Amino acid sequence: MKSFALSTLSFSAAETLVPVTPPPLCPDLDKNEICSTECSDARDSCYSGCGNDYTCANRCNVVWLDCLETCPCSSGCPDGCDGCPHPVCESTEQYLFMINYDWSFDNKALLLRLSDDTFIESSFNYRFDIMDVDDACYSYIKGNHYFLGGYYNPRAIIKVTDCEFKLQDDELMVPHIDGMWGSCTTYFDQAHLCFSEDGVGAKKCQRFDGENQETDISASSFGSKMKKKRSIVFFYFGVHFFNNLREILTQESRHPHDWTAMAVYDNKMWVVGGCDPDDFSACHNHVEYYIHNNYSWFSGPEHPAEKVYGGLVLGDASGLYTFAGRGPNQGRSVFRMRSGSWSFLGQMTAAAGYSYYFSSGKIVGNFAYVGENNFEKVNLEDEAFPLSTNIGPEYESLNLYYAAMILTDRPICIE
Repeated sequence: MKSFALSTLSFSAAETLVPVTPPPLCPDLDKNEICSTECSDARDSCYSGCGNDYTCANRCNVVWLDCLETCPCSSGCPDGCDGCPHPVCESTEQYLFMINYDWSFDNKALLLRLSDDTFIESSFNYRFDIMDVDDACYSYIKGNHYFLGGYYNPRAIIKVTDCEFKLQDDELMVPHIDGMWGSCTTYFDQAHLCFSEDGVGAKKCQRFDGENQETDISASSFGSKMKKKRSIVFFYFGVHFFNNLREILTQESRHPHDWTAMAVYDNKMWVVGGCDPDDFSACHNHVEYYIHNNYSWFSGPEHPAEKVYGGLVLGDASGLYTFAGRGPNQGRSVFRMRSGSWSFLGQMTAAAGYSYYFSSGKIVGNFAYVGENNFEKVNLEDEAFPLSTNIGPEYESLNLYYAAMILTDRPICIE
């Protein structure tokens, strides 16, 4: 089996200050993800020979940081692949590696080869005998891939490592259940877990960066729950940060956003539509955005649909997109917001958002790959026709359910 190795060791405080997840304005998000994941793979190989030699581990970290600096959209290639000599910019083959809760009973995964839209069956050890990721948040942080929370494990932190799930010793301070009980996305290299009614609350968020957590707790409770290794973060961020932590973390959205999704566009984190968890008939089309280091929500342009919820929200350097959903007549609709204005792009070939499966998707280049029971390849270029193509696969039902879609430049987890 080819290994899909990702880091299992803790990050130092210095590392937490280094952004690894693709910057929101990166023009080559796909290449950045492949490159940074490969850098983490190399660091794992380096760690494996260190034993308890912390000097060796530090050298591995230095090599890792040097590797990241050469990735598209990092300091060595600030303009993405434009003028960047990294080999990833020259690679022509890419795959979407998909792992999915509803396939866990068979330890199955799928690879989608993007050059010809061919599906290849792969394998993955979901460790379903001891845990599951039903209604969990998938997040890509610092070159590592996580499932956070879930219906049966609302405090679980699970890492994707060596073609299997690895349950971490740490837990989320506040439980999170994704989908109709909450939303999540990765924003400035942190998982933002928001709107979980029985967790942080219907208008609040918690944050996780692979090592540290921030949530709506008292300063005294915060200090007692953080591990000793996290005390270094206090040194970096200073007394002012600590004293104002409570104020920062109690900022609320203006509207409840139950049964919705979030995405990043224009250096902002966006949430579109949703419902009031206390009155499910009170769904809406309100749009809000959150600004990094401002710690506040602001109103954005309302979505053209009267109500939009239960669909998919994705973002890239060119716009913020909504795909399908459970609002009136939204089962196939695709909208884009750009420069503060929404436009209707067209209809997908198949409806999504009406079954209990919550849509999954990922943007790679000019296309969005959106899955539920069908798999749609949506062309995001201006005036594209046809807008989308149903590319299969030829299964009775695809059953994508909170699937992680991880980019790679080679087939992985093939026995």
